[in-house]
Amino acid sequence: MKILKAYKIRIYPNQNQKQYFEKCFGAARFVYNTVLAYKIDSYKHGISYSAYDAIKDFTQIKKLDGYEWLKEINSQILQQSILDLDFAIYSVFIFSAILL
Repeated sequence: MKILKAYKIRIYPNQNQKQYFEKCFGAARFVYNTVLAYKIDSYKHGISYSAYDAIKDFTQIKKLDGYEWLKEINSQILQQSILDLDFAIYSVFIFSAILL
């Protein structure tokens, strides 16, 4: 019989840490939704747009006026949200292919 263990870990962030977490979550959500909208638009026009293209584009977007706030967040967080979106889209295509 296999026994599984689980650990519950809680954190108690201070006010500065809470603000940083909120910035990270907001930036990840912004990047995810922006890339999703661009992928949908690209798909409608028959253009391929990979996750790595999006990552390259966001390094340039961070330099534009109005998007400087993205520099406050670790780039790995933004990159991971793009990779998560790519995995989600890929999973939908695989799952729908299995059902057909």
